[in-house]
Formats: sequence, C-alpha cells, structure tokens
Amino acid sequence: MNDRPPATTPQRASLHEYRRRIDRAVRHIASNIDRPLTVDEAAEAACFSKYHFHRLFMAVMNESPGEYITRKKLERAAIRLVYANASVTTLAEDYGYSTVAAFSKAFNHWFGCRPTELKALGEGPGADNGKLQSRHGKTLRAEELFVPVAVPEDAQRRAEIGSRVTIRQVDGFELCYLTSSGGYEPDSVWETWRALRGHVGEMADLDACAWFAISHDHPGLTPAAQCRYDACVALPAGVEAPLPKVGVPGGFFAIYPVEGPEASLLGQYLELYTLWMPQSGYEPADFPVLERYLPDSRPGYLYAELWAKVHPLRFF
Repeated sequence: MNDRPPATTPQRASLHEYRRRIDRAVRHIASNIDRPLTVDEAAEAACFSKYHFHRLFMAVMNESPGEYITRKKLERAAIRLVYANASVTTLAEDYGYSTVAAFSKAFNHWFGCRPTELKALGEGPGADNGKLQSRHGKTLRAEELFVPVAVPEDAQRRAEIGSRVTIRQVDGFELCYLTSSGGYEPDSVWETWRALRGHVGEMADLDACAWFAISHDHPGLTPAAQCRYDACVALPAGVEAPLPKVGVPGGFFAIYPVEGPEASLLGQYLELYTLWMPQSGYEPADFPVLERYLPDSRPGYLYAELWAKVHPLRFF
C-alpha cells in the first residue's frame, strides 16, 4: 500500500494552510487555558484578521472560537473536579469566572448538572439536558468517567497501580505530528499513523524515533465529533521534517505503563485518574495526556505508557 498522501493541488494546499493556522489557534488556547483568553488573541495566534477568524474557525472546528474556549475551560475544570478534588472556588478563580455562582451557572448550562453533583454521578440517573446533550446528543455516564470503587479489591488495585506509576521530571521537547481527520475513530487513527510513518521513513530510521500520541479530549466529557487526536514523533537529533510541530512543556509527568486491546485503554486511563490521582499528592496539569507507544504495538493491541503532566497538589 502506498502510504504517501496524494499530490497537493492549490485548493488542497489552501485548505491545509487554513487548518494549520486554525490548529495554531487551538494550541495557543490549550497552552493558555488557565488564564483569561480573548478571541482576538486566538485570531492573532492564527495570523488571521479577527473579522475573518470567526467564520474560518467555525468552518474547521464546527463551533465558534468563543464556544470552544468556554467548552475547554469547563472540560478542564471537570477533570480537576473529578480526579483531583479541586474546590469549586479554586476552579472558578483558575478559569476566569468572577464568582462561584457564575462558574456554576456556566458548568450547569453545558453539562446539565452543577459541579457539586458531578462526582455523585455514579449514584444517580445522570445529567439533565444541558448543551452537551441537546447540541451533541451526549450524556454524562458514570462508566465513562469513573472506575467503580466500592469493590473489595479496590485498595489492592490502588496499591498495584501506585507501584507501577513513576514520577519523572522531563525537560521540554518537540514533536512533529499529523492530526487524525476522524478524531478517535480507529480507522482514521491508524491511517494517520501510516501517513506519519511514511513521511518520517523518508528521512530517518523509524526505530530511532520515539512515537507519541496526544489525545486532546476526555471521551467521557467531550462529544465524539470534537475529540482530537495527534499522531506524533520525536525525531533523532539533527533530523528535520516538513511537518507541523508542537512543544511539550517540561515538568513532572506521572508515567503509567499500559497494554491491551485499544478498547481497554479508556479503562486504564480511568484507573490512573480515579484510583491513583486523588491519593497521589499530585493533580493533573492543564495539558493533555501523552501516549508513548512502545515496540510491538499494532492495530488492535497496544503496548504504551501514559504520560500525565502533573504538579504537586495545592491546598487552599
């Protein structure tokens, strides 16, 4: 099979450039989600006029830039609320809301439940009809957010996971990437990997590269159509590739080895976040989890490490 992309036409080149520049805005938003952000600032990051940016962002992302910023702030807040026991007051301050009431109203408007109700989701019927459900048809489900904890083996499983997690301080590094056009859909993911390996194989020894993925969104919180997945490579020193690049910030990472069928990966994510994170003394940072793929990974079965960026738990 020929893994090379088809020849580039002027129309396709223009579309690629638009997507590349909108991606710059998206990554700028992700890197600055913990401070006040304006749409004008995102437009500047994409090198688009603010008068055209809104329309172009909508065309590529299927939501307005303002809606995207709000959604990502609320999703990050939900992750910290569920997995790090962050207080509602802290989250309101960290994500730029003037009051706890304003944050709770925005949270309820999107998810269909108040922040204080989210952690009790497993005990009740589920969220009411917020924008997440009315717009995208997605309901918050306990099995997509939590590992069941009321089981006799829970303490033993926590200890086992804790013995496998390594906290490592990592210097910042750069990844080249291609984005899956179909998000987390398996066929799209593996097609993206074939294209990336085809590009890299022309300029570097594949075995000398380190292979990562960035899963930008929690599938329990984010509609499937908005989930974004990047296939990434860390190239050997001295090798350059004509591919978009993203920087991974330095800091502490919780590294957790996993393996199994692709469908089992979410459950192993949830074990790390539900069973290990709340008692670890750390909380998740505002950076998506990296998956480092190890040798012998193949379509259908993965050997990997989850790299979750963390920082010491703050007490207020």
